[in-house]
Amino acid sequence: MSITDAGIDLDFSELDDESTTTVAAGPVTGSRGRRGGTSRGGGEGTPAPPRKPRRPSDKRLTELKDKLSGQMFMAGTMAGMALPVTGMYACQESARFCGAVVDLAASRPEWILALEKLALIEPGLIIGRTTLGLGCALAVDRERAKPDGRVAMFLGVTEAWMRLQDEDGSEAGSSYSPPPSKFQPV
Repeated sequence: MSITDAGIDLDFSELDDESTTTVAAGPVTGSRGRRGGTSRGGGEGTPAPPRKPRRPSDKRLTELKDKLSGQMFMAGTMAGMALPVTGMYACQESARFCGAVVDLAASRPEWILALEKLALIEPGLIIGRTTLGLGCALAVDRERAKPDGRVAMFLGVTEAWMRLQDEDGSEAGSSYSPPPSKFQPV
């Protein structure tokens, strides 16, 4: 019997039902790596011994310390708007605290992974700071907050407000110009 499929000639005439072998139920030995129990384990059904986790590199730990320290410093400056001493203390201790945490976690790879995920909080802090800044800028525009207040300075609102001011105190873009200071008849 000959079958032609896409230009390939396949001949199945030699096969019959008696010549086929039966397959035993269960997993195929050696095909599943460590789970099958044959690649590194003690035999059929014996789990493989756990791998000893490697210690993260010093470069990786240093980068993690720097990221976490920067994050804690940023959080401290944000906290400093409402709680100045607490914010200053958080900024002051950020490098030592984060270094100690990373040093303690260095022997536990799963802790290092958790800290690396925690270090991804920076975008959230930036979004929070920008949101607060937009609220403060809106309050300055509506004359409900002073543009030179401590919170406005921290959030960068004071800098934006100053860019819009001219030397004589009038707002930039305004068509009004003050009269001359001294009257001179023509």
